[in-house]
Amino acid sequence: MRVPLSWLKEYVEIDLADEKLVELFNGFGLSIDEIIKLNSKASGIAAGEIINLQAHPNADRLRIAQVNIGKEILPIITAASNVKIGDKIPLAKEGAILADGTLMKKANLRGIDSLGMMCSARELGLNIKDLPQEEREGVMLLPSDTHIGEDIAKLFLLNDTILNFEIFANRSDCLSIFGIAKEVSVILNQELKIPKMKLEALKSVHESDELIKVEIENFEDCPCYIARVIKNIEIKPSPLWLRARLINAGIRSVNNLVDLTNYVMIETGQPLHVFDYDKIADKKIIVRKAKEGEEILAITGESHKLDSGVLVIADAKTPIAIAGIMGGKDTEISLKTKNILLESALFNSSLIRRNSLKLGIRSESSRRFEKGLNYWSVERGSFRFVELLENKIGFEVIGEKIQVSSIPPKPLRINFRISQIDRILGIKLKPEEVENKLQKMGFEMKRESEDNYLVKVPSSRGDIKEEIDLIEEIARLNNYESIPFSLPKGKTLLGKNNPLASFENKTKEILARLGLSEVISYSLTSKENLEKFNLGFDHLIKVLNPLSLEQEFLRNSPIIQLLQIISYNLNLNNIDISIFEISKIYQKFFQESKVLTLALSGNFQGNLTDFYTLKGILEVLFRELNLKAEFSKINSLFLHPGQSAEIKKENEVLGFCGKVLPKIKENFGIFEDIFIAEIDLKLLFKLIKPKVFSLISKYPAVMRDIALVVPQELPSLRVEELILSEDSFILKEARCFDQYFGGQIPEGYKSLAFSLIYQADDHTLREEEVDLLNSKILVKLKEKLGAVLRQ
Repeated sequence: MRVPLSWLKEYVEIDLADEKLVELFNGFGLSIDEIIKLNSKASGIAAGEIINLQAHPNADRLRIAQVNIGKEILPIITAASNVKIGDKIPLAKEGAILADGTLMKKANLRGIDSLGMMCSARELGLNIKDLPQEEREGVMLLPSDTHIGEDIAKLFLLNDTILNFEIFANRSDCLSIFGIAKEVSVILNQELKIPKMKLEALKSVHESDELIKVEIENFEDCPCYIARVIKNIEIKPSPLWLRARLINAGIRSVNNLVDLTNYVMIETGQPLHVFDYDKIADKKIIVRKAKEGEEILAITGESHKLDSGVLVIADAKTPIAIAGIMGGKDTEISLKTKNILLESALFNSSLIRRNSLKLGIRSESSRRFEKGLNYWSVERGSFRFVELLENKIGFEVIGEKIQVSSIPPKPLRINFRISQIDRILGIKLKPEEVENKLQKMGFEMKRESEDNYLVKVPSSRGDIKEEIDLIEEIARLNNYESIPFSLPKGKTLLGKNNPLASFENKTKEILARLGLSEVISYSLTSKENLEKFNLGFDHLIKVLNPLSLEQEFLRNSPIIQLLQIISYNLNLNNIDISIFEISKIYQKFFQESKVLTLALSGNFQGNLTDFYTLKGILEVLFRELNLKAEFSKINSLFLHPGQSAEIKKENEVLGFCGKVLPKIKENFGIFEDIFIAEIDLKLLFKLIKPKVFSLISKYPAVMRDIALVVPQELPSLRVEELILSEDSFILKEARCFDQYFGGQIPEGYKSLAFSLIYQADDHTLREEEVDLLNSKILVKLKEKLGAVLRQ
């Protein structure tokens, strides 16, 4: 939240260096993300009034103005077409400095001296995006009540300091200048100067309930709604003090009424909305759920289709606002507006959060409602608007408020033991100190015994619900930095990883040694990404209250995120990508499992990546883990049919690998070949067997090569396993080193060449010994698999 320091200082005295301010606030749990010093270069620019304007005798497009700046009247030559006699404008006279550092000098234009220049918003250093359209070009026109000679830098707060606070979700009371000022007053032990509002009835010409009827269908959705009808309004630009404060707070100026609602929201934390009263059908306000299929045109000009879960503000005919989020175009105030309806309300925070997410609309109002507001701030915000409208803007308000609300919530009272502070925080405080700190924050303390207090929690502190919250509040108010450091007492045990965690670390180590980089991605994904990957939604788990549409579903495969990572890197011209991730996936009935996912693109180890690169990486991984897996054909919705495989071991499917189909990768904006693999990590862990180590034989090994003709669909691993199943202590290894089709090989068959290594541990092998075992193996292969020796 952007808090202009000049605004904050109106309610509490602050005289600290910026660095000290950040350090102090952070120690009390108020995090300042940044301090923005505006430090405009503009100086010497004053408000002036045009008292005379005539054509330049020697130039058609120039005019000579006489501008009164208080102490003197200056001749100014201008080409601006949007000024007239009586206008008040910012004038940079000779010696003044513009926002871009330009020094104003006396100029002679077509034979006549000009002693200054009328300034535009850009020349003052204002962000023109924050200004109404009519003020973005040409000379900036000042409000008619601007005092002649006033310093423009002060009027527009061009040298203000902005404190950008990070407001935590549980501290909705700090989403306001008043809330921050209260915190600062306690931290700095300064007087709090927030105006006390007398919430008595205003002078009344008409009763508001004769002018508007308010109905609330469900008080759980809207516990309180206050409406005021205000007549004879003139819509015009806001006074400079209001406009400058809003701009520095990050809010764009619109007009005097809209700006005042935003001002009160920033100041008190209570969002307000103004409707054009004359456009409300049958002068009736209904707070209800939308009907299925209803539509509303928002003030942004965007149409939104609603469902029965969206809370709306409706008149007798149609929705005129999305409750707590955004107003509708049809009842938006305009220059023609004469009468308004002011809305101040409290809406269910969870409902507003869901609707904001569902509709894809975030506003300053919804941001506050989502965090939860105070029941009593509804009336306070409404009254503050009326007070400022009468005293600062200059309109007389007629008509009392009409309020429709549920029974006000009873204040929360908590039993609080002082002794718990020392037990939990390790700091000793006197009861008087505790009492003083909490009372300054608005807590009412009633002492019931030497150790026990009954504490009444202020309505603005929805984050305080039990005793431990009060202890945390004491820790904060006493400064977190003051809590002493101490080592925990008690027995400490030496920890170690469980076997699965150790296995994961070993897997990561092997892949890192092979040259792959580990990535970590989110477990949540969007409907859009799932559609890109050609996955359905029936078997997925949907998050009931997602933070955004990008995090709507729990993923059932990390491949989507790996493709996004590759797409992002390719856009940055990082072409050679080899990554892996070990992560959880989620399936229906809340089943979790861990998978290892790999993705390759571009070159790997200096060679162009292909299917066999990926298969080779997996084979090395399996060999290091002491596991032999089988690769067989697979039919997949997202993998190339000729370059993909299912990975099996002992008839259990470990996973898959292959080349991503063009239509899938192009959905992610990828036009390079991508190779992916996904392995069930828990199943892999279950199937590996520990390595058995033995002494290396000192006797020579004998190698025999055999070439077998086998059916084409027979995996080489099956042949290898059958060879090694021969019960012989001298057969040490069998490895397939060649596969051949065509030529003299019959159709439907293939040739597999194996190297067999024989070695004895206690003697040198004899030729007949090896021949005998080799023959037995060939017989076994023919009987079991139909494999014959290639001629």
